[in-house]
Amino acid sequence: MFLEPNIHLEFFLHKVAAINSLYVAMHSPPLQGWKPVGGDPCFDHWQGVDCVFSNITAIRLAGLNLGGELGSNLDFPSIIDIDLSNNHIGGAIPFTLPPTLRTLDLANNNLTGQLPSSMG
Repeated sequence: MFLEPNIHLEFFLHKVAAINSLYVAMHSPPLQGWKPVGGDPCFDHWQGVDCVFSNITAIRLAGLNLGGELGSNLDFPSIIDIDLSNNHIGGAIPFTLPPTLRTLDLANNNLTGQLPSSMG
């Protein structure tokens, strides 16, 4: 019997791993619904997460006194808008950003290093 891989499940696990990774990199702040492992940010309406169907299209967490870093995994396949402005996030901006990203607001944080070439 031949079993076709469940592409939708793989896609879901990929986006959940990315948002879990961001949460842990920011030192697991008290954000409603967010988890370090697993969960469903769209179905469970995680704070600051906008979705279209089951696709994460925006993360808006401006001015919430968030710390930590962005981490290296901002690989959200459908993200259009990320607003993490007016926080205390440090470290570098990840070298690779999602190609679907149109708005990235990181103003008034404690970021270091150079802008990724993808921000051209």
